[in-house]
Amino acid sequence: MVKKCPECNHYISDTVSVCPHCGYAINSEESPSPIHIDEDSQENVDLDELVNQENETEDAISYETEDPQQAKKNYIPIILGCILIIGIVIGIIGFSSKENNEPSVVVTDSIVAVVDSVIEEPIMEIDFSTIPVSYGKETDDINTEVSIDFPQTNNEILQESVVSFIVRALTDDFTWGENSRPTYDGDLSDGKAIAEFFVNDKVREITDERARDSIDSFAWEESISIKMVCETEKLVSYQVDFGGSHGGVGGGTLYGATFSKTDGHIVRVIDNPYDSRFKSCLIKFVNSIADVDGDELEAHPYPKKDPFITEKGVRFIYQKYEIGSGALGVVDIVIPYIDIAEYMSEDALQLIGYK
Repeated sequence: MVKKCPECNHYISDTVSVCPHCGYAINSEESPSPIHIDEDSQENVDLDELVNQENETEDAISYETEDPQQAKKNYIPIILGCILIIGIVIGIIGFSSKENNEPSVVVTDSIVAVVDSVIEEPIMEIDFSTIPVSYGKETDDINTEVSIDFPQTNNEILQESVVSFIVRALTDDFTWGENSRPTYDGDLSDGKAIAEFFVNDKVREITDERARDSIDSFAWEESISIKMVCETEKLVSYQVDFGGSHGGVGGGTLYGATFSKTDGHIVRVIDNPYDSRFKSCLIKFVNSIADVDGDELEAHPYPKKDPFITEKGVRFIYQKYEIGSGALGVVDIVIPYIDIAEYMSEDALQLIGYK
């Protein structure tokens, strides 16, 4: 508290016994007079002056203080520092809350469509069906026919692979002797056009053969069937069956192939055809159904045409004369998966879902 000196009317502390301005002795028992500041009066007390007087009083009684104006200036950096710290703390709290809460996002239909396509790429469901195509010509001495299960699929690679297999079978197998192979350059999407081309070429071939070699007029019969024999969600298998005869002499071929619906390629069914354990397994099954030439089978146990997948197992086909006499004919066996699985390729096992 402060009061006026009775002698010089300067404001002094109520705790001093001597006025620092005039040296007047102050009665310590005198009760301090409260200071009234009249806001409407021209003699309003300047607070800075009061502070200065207080400081001067305390200096007189050996109290060390700082100048109030300088003190205010010293407080400014401290205050700014506190404000900065408070701002940092608020920012950290806000960032933490943002991390813990779901972000607020305005989503439009177009954004949803884009996000869905990025998050989950739709897997194309492969559709596969066949159209039966048949074309033939028959005269007094020529009878020839081509029959095809022509593929229809939304997988372009699979479509191209199966059609190429069909054309190759017609080119290589639907022939006679050493005659040159025909070349088909037509529409590969038109099964009927493919069948007509090879039937007409076969008739031309037989006619030219007769004229050149003066062959008698025994009837010529040749037909080829290319059929789908197995289909699952992951694979499709085709079989080629060609047969022909002329004057009692006949021949033919029978084989197949399995296609992966995923990539369209022909599947390699057996992992290692030269594995000794696999050879022993194969020979055992062949001997169980046919009386074959043991030496020939031991020398060439793996058939010339690769095996393919069927519903009941892996199908192995030995062509006529391949492991026995002509009387033996074609040796056709199916080995169940349980007996052949350990020798199958990984791709083949995945396609059949065998564990």
